[in-house]
Amino acid sequence: LPPGPVYIVVRPEAIRIVAAGTPGTLEARVTRGTYMGSHTEYYLGTPVGDLFAVAPDRLLRRAPGEAVGALLDPDGVVLVRP
Repeated sequence: LPPGPVYIVVRPEAIRIVAAGTPGTLEARVTRGTYMGSHTEYYLGTPVGDLFAVAPDRLLRRAPGEAVGALLDPDGVVLVRP
């Protein structure tokens, strides 16, 4: 895209939740988590806005208020014009 404002669209499955302080991640805090049986859905607060993530690991649950890192898979990130 040529220079200018864009929105960053991230698929929920493209956000991997990792330990806080992991190099190359966006710092985040869990604001809500809902166990859905086959996966867990999380809302994350970050310095650039809120993110919605889907985590396939059913056994590792993150608690509200927990500091985490958000690692974005480039294949699930798209830039679009406003």
